[in-house]
Amino acid sequence: MKAKESYTFEELCTSLKMPMSKFCQMAGVTEGTIARLRKGYSARRGTINTLLDTFSQVYGIDFSLENVTGLTPIEKPITPIAEKAIELSVSPSSVADIHKEEAVQIRNVALSEGTMSLKEFADASGIPLRTLHNWKDTGKIETTHRDRSHGGGIEILISPEEQKKALERNAMRTPRKSKDK
Repeated sequence: MKAKESYTFEELCTSLKMPMSKFCQMAGVTEGTIARLRKGYSARRGTINTLLDTFSQVYGIDFSLENVTGLTPIEKPITPIAEKAIELSVSPSSVADIHKEEAVQIRNVALSEGTMSLKEFADASGIPLRTLHNWKDTGKIETTHRDRSHGGGIEILISPEEQKKALERNAMRTPRKSKDK
């Protein structure tokens, strides 16, 4: 490219003697960023400066916003975090309206006969564990929790009544198509 007084961003892009993907790798930007800039979108000043520096390396000419047109930097002042004010408005009435969706978890409960862990039930019934967790999370089945006897978190338990509900729900469920076909 010949040295002249001013250049356009489009001209710099179309005159490249290398694939745009290689140029983007050199600049550390995506091809999507280049495409947006070519359409006239703005970009961060740092991104623009990085692109102009990379063009300068490729062409051996110093490029800047003063001699390249078609690039629009975002002119948004950056406010330091310390200056950002966070306003929280909590009134006594809004606190009273908070609805707790989860019941208090009872830990270390005695097991009723037939109660088993959700994982054991998944293995025994053939219902995927993820499905059982989804049903639990959406309130379709209820479970209880207890501390694991050997430590390491909690164990999710399902009662015989809820096992029956899960089996009935599973019978109505349409299974997913196998990926093997």
